[in-house]
Amino acid sequence: MTLIVPEGHSEEACSPYIQWMEDWVGAVIQATRIFVLSDASEIEAHLGNHEIDRAELVCSEISGGMQIWSDFGILEDGYGRLLATPGDVPDPDRGRIIQRVQELGNYRNMALNGARTCARIWPAS
Repeated sequence: MTLIVPEGHSEEACSPYIQWMEDWVGAVIQATRIFVLSDASEIEAHLGNHEIDRAELVCSEISGGMQIWSDFGILEDGYGRLLATPGDVPDPDRGRIIQRVQELGNYRNMALNGARTCARIWPAS
């Protein structure tokens, strides 16, 4: 499930929607708050604002100058954080790229969920 909130909406205004999603039945595979900034000059200020650990920071250029930054950590609220800058990528493509990055994380997490079961079934050789 994805909730997209345009810039300028307060946390208080979004709270009922976030709570609805958090109350949804089923296991959470991945929960990430993604912030799309206008350009890389804003990154430094946002790293601290979103509690991204600079010592664990990873940055990657995806496509068309689009970049993502994250420490891939999970904060006390249960969410990871991802910052993105669009580069020359148009809005519709930007959304698809971010969704694909999230899906890769989902697939990885689902695969890791099965690792414990596999370890119990198959003895170490």
